[in-house]
Amino acid sequence: YAADPVNNFGTISGVSAGVYLLGHAESVTNGGGGDTSALIQGDNGVHAVGTTTVVNLGTILGTGGGSAGRGVLLDGQGSLTNGNVTDTTAEIRGSNIGAYIVYRATLVVTNFGTIDASGASAGSFGVYLYNGGNLTNGSSADGVALIAGYVGVGGRANQLASPTVVNFGTITGTGEGPNGVGVDVNSGSGING
Repeated sequence: YAADPVNNFGTISGVSAGVYLLGHAESVTNGGGGDTSALIQGDNGVHAVGTTTVVNLGTILGTGGGSAGRGVLLDGQGSLTNGNVTDTTAEIRGSNIGAYIVYRATLVVTNFGTIDASGASAGSFGVYLYNGGNLTNGSSADGVALIAGYVGVGGRANQLASPTVVNFGTITGTGEGPNGVGVDVNSGSGING
């Protein structure tokens, strides 16, 4: 468990999670001020439950197997920002899922860098929006933003919310055959460019 806020300019490494937050009004900042070498890593890189703001300007890695291997796992309100308009080198990588957003329609994901999952199965997503969430990949000034996975972006809706995806960069599904889908959000919406 980590104290709030977490500001990392070096390396944080853990077994089950690099950073695990449980509570309200929490924040994680990885890198900043021109420091892109900051690293957070664990079976899940960052695992947060509650209202959480995550800003990554370095690298976050989820290296675990099985149900772990998530670069960032957010279960609550808040936001995830990877990079910014002037820092497109920020990386979130998971062996299973790059960023997994659970049960929250209002959670906002903004990617200017790379969010990637290296798993070789249909359950491996660059970003997964579970029961809502809003994802913007890149901006009109940033066309290099990348989200990649066996399925690039996956998601599902519930009776209250549907995922929304806005893309100015690249979203790619690396899977074989019909599983290699860029965006697969059940009952969600998407805008490309």
